[in-house]
Amino acid sequence: GYLILLFYGRKYPFNILWLALFATSAILYIIKDFYASLLTSKGPRGAFLGSIAAAVTALVNLGLNLLLVPAIGIPGAMVAPIVASLAGMVVLLWRGRRYLNPT
Repeated sequence: GYLILLFYGRKYPFNILWLALFATSAILYIIKDFYASLLTSKGPRGAFLGSIAAAVTALVNLGLNLLLVPAIGIPGAMVAPIVASLAGMVVLLWRGRRYLNPT
């Protein structure tokens, strides 16, 4: 975010809430993708589950962007991937626990 401010200068509006939402979105995507990679290492079923979670994430993200951006603007474009990442993580945690159970 800071680099973008350097490129665009004072014409770019700085909003700490937007920056926090973008950072949260990026962190959640990384966490979800790490977990999906770990499941993929367990074999084809884990890879399939990672693909299902990616599809759920994409569909939720698209749907929420279509709903939230017109309704609340730029914050909607940041809330949508946060909720989508959480939906993908729910799929991974709900179905993936059995593949990564240490017992």
